[in-house]
This record gives sequence, C-alpha cells and structure tokens, in this order.
Amino acid sequence: MSDTELDFSGLPVLQVAIECLRRGFALRLDGCSDESVEVLSEVVGELPPILVHRGSKRVIDGMHRLLAARRRGLATIAVRYFEGTLADAFVLAVRANVAHGLPLPLRDRRVAAARILSSHPHWSNRRVATAAGLSDKTVAAIRARIGPEDATLGGRRVGADGRARPVDARARRMEVERLLGEDTSASLRRIAVRAGVSPETVRTVKAGLAAAHLESVAVRKTEPISPRRPQHDSRQGLHRLAGDPALRSTDAGRLLLRLLSAYPVLAKESDRLVDSAPQYALENLQHLAQAHADAWRGVAERAAMRRSLSDMSAVQAR
Repeated sequence: MSDTELDFSGLPVLQVAIECLRRGFALRLDGCSDESVEVLSEVVGELPPILVHRGSKRVIDGMHRLLAARRRGLATIAVRYFEGTLADAFVLAVRANVAHGLPLPLRDRRVAAARILSSHPHWSNRRVATAAGLSDKTVAAIRARIGPEDATLGGRRVGADGRARPVDARARRMEVERLLGEDTSASLRRIAVRAGVSPETVRTVKAGLAAAHLESVAVRKTEPISPRRPQHDSRQGLHRLAGDPALRSTDAGRLLLRLLSAYPVLAKESDRLVDSAPQYALENLQHLAQAHADAWRGVAERAAMRRSLSDMSAVQAR
C-alpha cells in the first residue's frame, strides 16, 4: 500500500446494502459524534461514497455518513471497495481520519500509532508518524514503550518510498558515506532522502570525511613510507624516551615507558615465545596479539596526527 495517495476516486462506485456493512475500526475512543451524524443526515442529496474493506466489509472511511444514511432510513449506500489486508485497511482508516473530515484527537492518534507499530513493526518512525498525524519523535517514544526492536529486516526499517534503511545511527552514517562515495555530485537533500536521514546529518558526515582526508594527506606528507627501521634504531629511540624527564615525571609517561620497554624482548624472542605456547592456546594468543597490535597501531596513528597538526600550526604561524 502506497503512502503517497488517498485518492480513490478512480475506483468504481457500487450501491451496497447498508445491512451488509460492518462498523469501522473504532478509531475514536469516544465513539462517533452524534452531532456530525445529525448534520449529515439533513444534507440534501446523496452523500459522497464511503470506503469499505472488501474482505471484511468494515468501513474504512465514512462511518458518520453510514450512520446518517441509516438515520435517513436508506437501504443502500454508495461504496468504493479497497482491496488489501485488514492491517493496511486500518492504516488507511487512520490516514483518512487524520487528513480530512472530523479530525482524530491526539490521544486517539497515539493509540492508532501503537496499533500500526504492532502490525507494521518494520515501518520507519517517520512513515508511521505520517500515517497517524504525529511527529516521528512521538512515534519513537511509543515504539520504545510498547516493545523491543523488531529484527526481521536485519536492523532496517522501510520508509514511505519502500526502501529499507538501517536503524542504528552508526549504520545510517556508514550508509551516507557509501552514497557520498558513489555520487560525489549529488546534493545533500538527495543523499538525505536516499539514506533516510536529515540533510544536516549528511552535511556533518561530509565535513567529517573532508577533515579525515586532510589529516590523511598531512600525515602522508610528514610521514613518508620507508623500509622498516633496524632494531638498533628502536632501541636508541626507547633509550631517548626513557631519559626524557617530561615522560618520567608523570604517571601516564611512566606507564608508557613500561609498556614500550617490553618491545625489544618481544621483537628478539617472538618465535621462541610463540613456540612455547601449547597448541590449544594458539587461537587465543593470536586474537590477543592482534588486539595488542591494533592498540599500538592506534597509538602510532594518533602520534602521527599530533605531529602533522603541530607541523601545520608551525607553518601557519610563519
């Protein structure tokens, strides 16, 4: 069912016996308005066709018109039939009562949103909000209250355009990065629509990518790729660091020196140390060593970044 149209004027109009039709979806907690029914019953001429779910014969839109026709004593009423599921018929009833006629009160719209979330948990908050006449933040709060996150679509929800988008904020940002990489000329709004985020989010991600690129260029300029330094260079570097009062005078500096002091032994004895581990421990050792390597790689990258930023500041100061 499309969320873009509420125009059913193209459907054929049939005269249907009133006694064959069932009441609607009870969207209004206070029931139908007697005053509205009275006003409609006094209208001269035929009322506009009502919309009915064919499978269940339940009224989707036009319950006040149906009650007015009964009050007039009519035997039939003009009907357009909707072909679809009962769950989609309910959504359509909510949208119709939000868009025109006697508006649904706020509390009724919240109850309707909760029911839509139960029947369509894979819909995005914005799509449900549009159907129920609420804000997406209100729908998000209702979703959090009624139950856990639905995982049938792998952490993705479907918007009004039928496209599935990630729910997790980090995943949405990764999607924005992917789309920006695919089409560098696309506007912020176009990327935002495709990723299901706001244009401001796209702007932020794009600025972050630009900053990361500049930092990468600066690092490459100040840290040219070179062959691995000989072992004695590393030892000399450690010796210089160990004699630096700025490092030795702080807790963090002393901790850094203790961690670095293990490197010469590890580099020299790595084969013997690995061979000393039993076979069953090798997998765990591999993962731990990789984790440590990743941590030290992060230290190296941060050190390179600080150096590049310092060099850039020095150039600007000139």
